Amino acid sequence: MSTLEIKKELHEFIDKGDASTIRGFYDMLKSYLYQAENDKMIAEAEADIKAGRVLTHQEVKDIVATWKK
Repeated sequence: MSTLEIKKELHEFIDKGDASTIRGFYDMLKSYLYQAENDKMIAEAEADIKAGRVLTHQEVKDIVATWKK
């Protein structure tokens, strides 16, 4: 099944669904996308750590201090 066909079928499910089903689907999808983004950020952070791209505590404090100006 192509992506276009899946999207069409999802739209049909949404059009036919009741409020409770739609809300449940929405909450589930939103939660999944939020978790996927978090997983991506964690993977990027782990790669930075392994590659030695880290900051000292003082460097972080200096960066944050510039935000307050």
